[in-house]
Amino acid sequence: EIMIRLLKLTGLLLLAAFWVLARLGRGAVRRGLARSNLNVSSLAQDFFIKMTSRVIMLLGLIVAIGQLGFEVAPLLAGLGIAGFVVGFALQDTLGGIASGFTLLADQPFSAGDWIESGDVEGRVIDVNWRSTRIENRNGDLVVIPNGQLAKATMVNFDQPSRFHRVMVPVQIERSAPPTAAKAMLLDAARSTAGVVADPPPVIFVTNIADPVVDYVTQMWIDDYA
Repeated sequence: EIMIRLLKLTGLLLLAAFWVLARLGRGAVRRGLARSNLNVSSLAQDFFIKMTSRVIMLLGLIVAIGQLGFEVAPLLAGLGIAGFVVGFALQDTLGGIASGFTLLADQPFSAGDWIESGDVEGRVIDVNWRSTRIENRNGDLVVIPNGQLAKATMVNFDQPSRFHRVMVPVQIERSAPPTAAKAMLLDAARSTAGVVADPPPVIFVTNIADPVVDYVTQMWIDDYA
């Protein structure tokens, strides 16, 4: 019984040690990516940081299980079979994750970019491994599976070009009708010198308070106009 307790204590100590190593590894990878000259997106950085921690903890778990006297080889073989079955059942989901890797490698856009794909056009809010969330012109949230986005033709209006985007915050009294307020802001943007018609100006509501509503006018300026 004393031996069993010692083995359990040793296993817990090993897990604690690997937990510390995982945190140190996350920090080392984060600092390394920050200091490197590599053009790595925030999505890729987050992936590498989390994967470092998970791999170290997985190794710690395997070592701890072996310390407790269990045969590790049959366990790994069983996990491999289970992984195959789960992978076959979730092949569509895994395909979406693979598409997320494709977007990660190509880096066609990042959060905040204005893109168009198929019949969807809007501002990228968030990118994860399964889907991309876009806020369209009406302020609606559109979720696009990465598998669909990776296969479709896409236009990124925020890529380096002769145009640059300008965001102008404006506060308007809450008593003003939203339709009339947006129309007024659009007219003002369209009549501004250098503002291009394509992509067109877009009005967003960022905050509704009392007594004002916060609007943002998003427009693109032609640098050579």
